[in-house]
Amino acid sequence: MGKCHSYAIPPREAAESSEYLKRRIFHLGLAYSLPATKERQLAKLTMKFLAISALLAGAAQAIQFLNDIPVGAYYSPGTEFVLEWEPEDRTDTFQLTIASFLTTPIITNPGQSQFPEYDFKVEGIVLGEDVKFSDGSFTWLIEPIDGRTGDEYYYSFQASYATTTESPRAFHLQ
Repeated sequence: MGKCHSYAIPPREAAESSEYLKRRIFHLGLAYSLPATKERQLAKLTMKFLAISALLAGAAQAIQFLNDIPVGAYYSPGTEFVLEWEPEDRTDTFQLTIASFLTTPIITNPGQSQFPEYDFKVEGIVLGEDVKFSDGSFTWLIEPIDGRTGDEYYYSFQASYATTTESPRAFHLQ
């Protein structure tokens, strides 16, 4: 099921230091720049944090997937997978894709920056360009992408609309 995370700023900690906001923004994967003064820095970080909060609040309208895909699940090629979500009374659509990626990524740039770069060898196909939110389900005849099966590869559905991408739990193909 798609989930949304929100973060609250403890008032005392936010008032004492901008370090808390920097940690929160870093945790969310965003970059920040260091302005000339601490006050301006705190103001900029606060604005970024508020913008993130607004985006996260908008994600509450996310697709609610209903499939209970167990951790480490395997599905068989040639069978049907019925992806289900809570139908919504809306007229817009989303793009549905299936992606395959390595379980263990390849480190492509181990020491050239602060963080190593990973290559998951992601490949995907579009299953539906204009899937209706109101449909509530989509049936996929399972077939591997480029023969990718077994423990080495995960598969994951991705529903993309506006600036949002939602995914249920990943799984393997036998």
